[in-house]
Amino acid sequence: MTAAYRVLTVVLMTIVAGACRSHTAPSDTVAGHWKGTIVDAVSGTGVFEATIERKGPGVSGTWSARFQAGGEVRAGSLSGTLLNTKLAIVFSYDPPMVCANGATIESTMAFEGTLQSNAWSGSYLTLTCSNVRTGTIDVTRE
Repeated sequence: MTAAYRVLTVVLMTIVAGACRSHTAPSDTVAGHWKGTIVDAVSGTGVFEATIERKGPGVSGTWSARFQAGGEVRAGSLSGTLLNTKLAIVFSYDPPMVCANGATIESTMAFEGTLQSNAWSGSYLTLTCSNVRTGTIDVTRE
């Protein structure tokens, strides 16, 4: 297990453990279509979109990110938790990321942020084939 993978695993476990401590019912304000900006430390700025459904404190849906420089596109499914205004999401790539050595990486983006009435924003860690990258997502309801 690489150091980057261990770091991402610890971050995900911390997010989930924190979410499990709260017993407050989630808000319905997270369900719907969201669009905004993603800023990645390596790929630069892009357009981020997500469609989210909520069941209890759980959220699920789909997402996509299109980066302006180089035309990079990422997309896939998402799952996570909304408790109070705290939003924790794991973004999975579809198809999974395939590294030069043939290794496959799934569920590579861990996000933690805050939900407001018609917006949510926060930061993420992305596990890539060679390192861990960081970035931010800021979106509003469409």
